[in-house]
Amino acid sequence: MKGIVLSYHSHNIFGERYENNDHVAFSKDLQLITEAGGEIISLMSLVAKLRCDQARERAENDEKTYVALTFDDGPVFDYKDFIHPVHGYQRSFYNEMMKFQAEYNRNVQPELSATSFVIASPSARQALARSPECGYTFLNEDWLGDDWWESASKTGMISIGNHSWDHVHPVVPNVALSSEMRGSFHEVATYADANAQIRDASALISKKTNGLSVPLFAFPYGHYNDYLIKEYLPNHINEHGLAAAFSADGRYITNQDSLWCLPRFICGLHWKSPEDLIGILNG
Repeated sequence: MKGIVLSYHSHNIFGERYENNDHVAFSKDLQLITEAGGEIISLMSLVAKLRCDQARERAENDEKTYVALTFDDGPVFDYKDFIHPVHGYQRSFYNEMMKFQAEYNRNVQPELSATSFVIASPSARQALARSPECGYTFLNEDWLGDDWWESASKTGMISIGNHSWDHVHPVVPNVALSSEMRGSFHEVATYADANAQIRDASALISKKTNGLSVPLFAFPYGHYNDYLIKEYLPNHINEHGLAAAFSADGRYITNQDSLWCLPRFICGLHWKSPEDLIGILNG
């Protein structure tokens, strides 16, 4: 099995071309993945396949390339279209998937879906939404709101996962971290801090989705440390309830990977063109 996890940010809109607009890239990539023979499955399905392979003494001879799609930070643009004042109409990632299904036979990529990793704290999301640093102060709507999480989950096309309590983001006035260090998830290195950033986030996201969220976590900034991946996540499953966690390491998933630090490729970082993605898919 070759496992590939691709990550996109729906608020990355800096132009109208593949290399500077994740909506343009995502639309094109659905076609590229299909043409390359990649099979799109849910992130939960990919984790289940990996668990099965790791449980066997020897992995089955599975030559398929499985691709899981993920979105980070939780802007409503993952789910709803909007009009950018400079770059115009932007079709949401969800509607790009719906468009793909309409244009192709539904037997093509029958498991097409994605996981959106969202920030739990309402006050942190409000601070991010209103920050000039994030670039969307022109919107009156709460573009980092949570009112779309449950309805998106019910479509079967988007699952909602955990991207921490507050992303320990520099613009958040009060982060849930004992050191008050901003901009680094490496600092989450104690039981209390991990509970605040991971367990409490999972609990709130589950409540906001009426129990429909998935038990998956994506490390903010892709940052992790030995305490999280070797102690807290594997040893406190009964508390945080997670099944796997994902970094931003930019490589394929192998049977040797820890479930608590599975790699992802990030659009704009690990690939910037269709040719780059084809190289990843065929690599």
